[in-house]
Amino acid sequence: MKLIRCIYSIGLVLFLMSCKEDDAPKIRVDEVKPESGVVGDTLIVYGYFPGNPQVLIDNVPLSIVDQNEDSIRFKIPSSISAGVKSINVSNNDSDFGPIQFTLYPDLLSIDKSIITHNDEAIIIGTGFSPILDENKVCFNSQCITVLEASTTQLRVKVPTNIDVGEKVLIVSVSSLVGIVSSLASKSLIDVAVYGWQKITDHPRGVFNSIASFAIADNLYFLLSVNFSQTGFAHEVWRYNLTNNSWFQVKDFPGEQSRVETTSFSINEKGYVGLGYSYTLNHAVKDFWEYDPASDLWTQVSDFPGEARTGQCSFTLNGKGFIGTGISNGITSQKDFYSFDPLLNQWDQIADYPGGQIYGASSLTQNNDAYVIGGVINNDQPFNQAWKYNNNSGTWTRISDYPGVTSAGLASFGLNSFGYSGLGWINDNTPSQRIWAYDLLNDNWSEINAFIGSERFSFTYGTIGKYGYYGLGFRGNTAFSDLWVYLPKDFIP
Repeated sequence: MKLIRCIYSIGLVLFLMSCKEDDAPKIRVDEVKPESGVVGDTLIVYGYFPGNPQVLIDNVPLSIVDQNEDSIRFKIPSSISAGVKSINVSNNDSDFGPIQFTLYPDLLSIDKSIITHNDEAIIIGTGFSPILDENKVCFNSQCITVLEASTTQLRVKVPTNIDVGEKVLIVSVSSLVGIVSSLASKSLIDVAVYGWQKITDHPRGVFNSIASFAIADNLYFLLSVNFSQTGFAHEVWRYNLTNNSWFQVKDFPGEQSRVETTSFSINEKGYVGLGYSYTLNHAVKDFWEYDPASDLWTQVSDFPGEARTGQCSFTLNGKGFIGTGISNGITSQKDFYSFDPLLNQWDQIADYPGGQIYGASSLTQNNDAYVIGGVINNDQPFNQAWKYNNNSGTWTRISDYPGVTSAGLASFGLNSFGYSGLGWINDNTPSQRIWAYDLLNDNWSEINAFIGSERFSFTYGTIGKYGYYGLGFRGNTAFSDLWVYLPKDFIP
């Protein structure tokens, strides 16, 4: 009997103990507010929280700011990376979870908001992943590789295929791709990329000695001798920069088998002339006007100086200017002439004071033109640079061009700077180096080298806020690519 009472007592105790455990108050979570955020945000978990509960995100304990039985308030620490997170609340007696919470990256700054190709940059923020492949960094829709990562910093390098211009830098992590939220705006920052960008290929790009001119947002290319020099063309093609599209326009009616022609545009019309005729076996002097409104060519007054090649040209105040060059492949020239399209008249102006040269390059800015480099009679590089003022009709020498190459330079003027470079040192060594000339301070500084292939017989000029350059050949390789250059000083 005593044994029975003993067993009964033990069973009663165990029963009461089990009832006490079952009746212990349990944690209950009703909601988390807000449902998404960034590092540093304060989150509130609402529900019932007896005892001393602990809050965990992805099993990482968090510091609680304050709590009571109805709510727990805590901040998201910087050690947490972005993504869809699991929140758990527990104490010694029970736990509740997981509840999902979306943590977004918070992009705070970038150490270079204006950047160029091959530059590295440090992105500062929170919520990044320390695992490289989980981070996604894009310039608009063009994504790049992350080189180094922590939860607060990303190191990236801008590849050469990134388009130039103003961009939105977007940072995300792989688990958030496809999730739309207003907080995604915290992962954006405005940046700008300057430098070179390939924009297109010419549809008939096997030709060299191509003349070009710009009207509005259109580039016009006059084809010349094909690359193998087995035939000639008189095709003219228009490229629209805005629409990235090509159109063939009216064929050039002048003598077709010519190279080293001069071209420029004045008052929404294009002008092409001079050059060497393979058919006639000598240089020519004819000049032609192209009207894009009617798609017609009209011959204008012939160039009044000696027929030549290797001349340079520019436009100022509604007039075209042509000078220097080499006649009959023997005699270099220094004379210069202006053409007034309204009067269909040529007038001689002051000779180029640098002497008799050919293969010089030119650019214009404001009311001045700049003639740069060239070659003198004994085929020696000529690095002098001169400024011509149209109002006074005078020439002024400026700082010499500092590059090694001086023949066949590409030059264009943009926003109080001149840009000149490329060209070649001799027949076998073209260059990719480019220099900027500060018009206000009369000094040169080297800038972004051309990132395409080195070449000869390229075409170049200015269109809108860009310099353009492309086509040409080197050795047995012809190039059909066309590039634009956006200078750093054009970034707002």
